[in-house]
Amino acid sequence: MIHTRELTGHPIPAERTTLTAFRTWRVVDGELRSPILGVTWRSPVMRADCYRDLPLPVRAPRVLAEPHLPGHPACSCGISATRAPDLDFPRIDFRGVAGIVELSGQITLEGDTVRAEEAQVVALALYDRWPRAHRDAVRAIAERFEADLVDLGDLV
Repeated sequence: MIHTRELTGHPIPAERTTLTAFRTWRVVDGELRSPILGVTWRSPVMRADCYRDLPLPVRAPRVLAEPHLPGHPACSCGISATRAPDLDFPRIDFRGVAGIVELSGQITLEGDTVRAEEAQVVALALYDRWPRAHRDAVRAIAERFEADLVDLGDLV
């Protein structure tokens, strides 16, 4: 059985655990892509890397120089997710999609943001006002990732 920690309003230091959260992507060329760094999710499970060697302004504001697991509280690395879904992003960004991820490994909670070592896509949300091509692309990704499909309004 997987241990799931309920999210609270208090900061929780990094620890190895599992929890469910929300995140957004863009659909580009039939793939999920992170909206900030443009990292492509080619499989349902993604493991984070620390990009401490990236030049500014791409580099995160907090960088830990020594080797560490992604999601470390002293660094800004890790797969980012949120405690509440962003229902506006997929309505405004014509390539946007929101979904549910199961986070695992080292996890750090910072307010409404969660950073984790690993994430698995559990569900993707469909918005009924999207063009057919975008809906079809999201459906194809969900099928390939064996993820559930939910209506955007039911994502919560």
